[in-house]
Amino acid sequence: PRAFSSFYGFADFIILSAILFTYVAILVYDLRHKIIPDVFSYTAAALALALIGLSFASDGIFDFSRLIAGAALFLFFFFFWFVSRGTWMGLGDAKLALSVGFVLGISGGVAAILLSFWIGTIAALLIILVQRLRGGKRLGLKSEIPFGPYILIGFLVVLLFHIDMQAIFSLLAV
Repeated sequence: PRAFSSFYGFADFIILSAILFTYVAILVYDLRHKIIPDVFSYTAAALALALIGLSFASDGIFDFSRLIAGAALFLFFFFFWFVSRGTWMGLGDAKLALSVGFVLGISGGVAAILLSFWIGTIAALLIILVQRLRGGKRLGLKSEIPFGPYILIGFLVVLLFHIDMQAIFSLLAV
């Protein structure tokens, strides 16, 4: 019935808004302290799971692919953290990727992560260029750059513009 669909739509909006507010907190905290607190990551993951549960409650179809996407993105970042013993990437990025996968699914989640690497690379190159022109402290290979904000930018681009891996492959084929 119509009343249920509007309820689920409103609940979906509230949960997604809460996820976005949590992501803003992650972005600010990661930029300032270069760490993503577990409480923020776990809150985002729990809210994303609630979003999956709400989707099941509204249409009766449980989307296992979103659970798999969250786990797959977590494991991708966990691998880099484990192999480098935390020097390449922090475990907070893996925990953040968990909720990104839960929300966007595998195609959107992979697209968001791919975009985050591209955006992060462009930003780092621009920072290096500006630093060379201005002098002073320089960004180097051992510099800590918080990656969470780039994951969140990739997430937002995918969410707002409905980009998935098919769209990225189409863009690359041009």
